[in-house]
Amino acid sequence: MLQKTTPHNTDALFGASIASHAIHAVMFQTDSYIEQLLLAVKDKDVDTFKAALREHFLDGYRFSWKYLDQLAQRIDFLNNENPFCAFGRARNVLYIDYFREALSRIWRPGLTTLDLGCGRSAPLSIATIMRLNGAEACYAVDVADDESPAQTQTAILRILTEAVLRTDVYNFSKLPRPDFINNVSRFDPDQISAATLSSDIRKFGIYHQIADFPEYEQFPVFDFVHSVSVIEHIPDLDECFNTLRAKMRPGGIMCHVVDFSDHGPIIRTSPHRYHHLKTGELMGINGDRLSDVIAKIEAAGFSVEIVKEDHDLVPEDVLSNLHERFARYSDRDLSCYGANLVATAR
Repeated sequence: MLQKTTPHNTDALFGASIASHAIHAVMFQTDSYIEQLLLAVKDKDVDTFKAALREHFLDGYRFSWKYLDQLAQRIDFLNNENPFCAFGRARNVLYIDYFREALSRIWRPGLTTLDLGCGRSAPLSIATIMRLNGAEACYAVDVADDESPAQTQTAILRILTEAVLRTDVYNFSKLPRPDFINNVSRFDPDQISAATLSSDIRKFGIYHQIADFPEYEQFPVFDFVHSVSVIEHIPDLDECFNTLRAKMRPGGIMCHVVDFSDHGPIIRTSPHRYHHLKTGELMGINGDRLSDVIAKIEAAGFSVEIVKEDHDLVPEDVLSNLHERFARYSDRDLSCYGANLVATAR
C-alpha cells in the first residue's frame, strides 16, 4: 500500500511494460496528463495526492466516489492487470470513437445496449463505458470467457479511473461534466467483488451472459448493438441479423467492426491475411466477404453505411490461384481485410 511517495512516471497507473505504454499512447495520444498529475504530487503524502487529483482533473466539482479517495492505495492493485485485458480496453475505446458520429444520432439517457461477443479480454469494458454515458441497461454476451473475474474487476476499475482523468475520451455522449462524473460515482468499487462479479455488476445496470446460444428472447429491446471482430465468426449470419432486428427498436443502430483476414497468422499457421483466399481453409471464420455481410444485414431489415474500409494488395500468387469458394468475388471484396459498418434498423 502506498503511503508516502508516488512514482513520477506513467508506470504508476499503467504498469511498466512497453506494451502497456504503447497501448495507452495510442489510446490517449499523449501521456502528459498522467505525467502532470504525478509530478504534481511527487514525494507528497496520500492526502496531497488526492487533493491534486481534484484540483487538476475535477475542476472543482464535489466528488465523493470512494474509489478516487483510495486511488493512491490501489495503484499496486491496478498494476496487476493482464496485458491482453489492457489491450482489450484500449481497443474498445478506439472503436467507439469510430462510431461516435453514428451514436450521436440516437444517443439519449436511458438507452439499452448490447455488446455482441464482448470478448475474453476486458469483456465488460464496452458495457461499462455505455453505462457511464447514461445507458439504462447494458448487456454483454459471448460464448466463452477466458479472463478471470479478478482481471475483469480490475478492467472495470481502470475504466472508471481513466474516465475521471479523461472525460474527453470516455464521455462520447457529451454529457455535462458534472453529470458524467456523477455517473462514474454511482459505481461503488467496494460492491464489485471478483468472487461475486456477475451478480454485483447487475446493481449497476450491467448484465453479462456466457452461452453458446444467448437467450435473446429474455433480453429487452435494444437501441444500440456493438461488436468487434465477431461477425466473421458467426456461422449463420442470416439468422443472427434477423434475430437482432427482432430485438431492436426502429431507428436503432448496430455498429460492427468486421475482420475479413485469414486468422491463421494470429497463431502462425498462415503467412499473411489473404492466404485463405487461396487455400479455402477458414480457421474458425465464416468466409463471408464485405458484400455478403452488407447484403445479409440489409435483408434482415437494416440500412447499411460503411464508416471505414481497410484494403491491401492481394499477393499475385493468391489472385492467380483463388480457391473456388472465392472465385466469384470482386477485387474490392478480395482486397478488403476489414470494415467498420453502421446499420440502422428500418
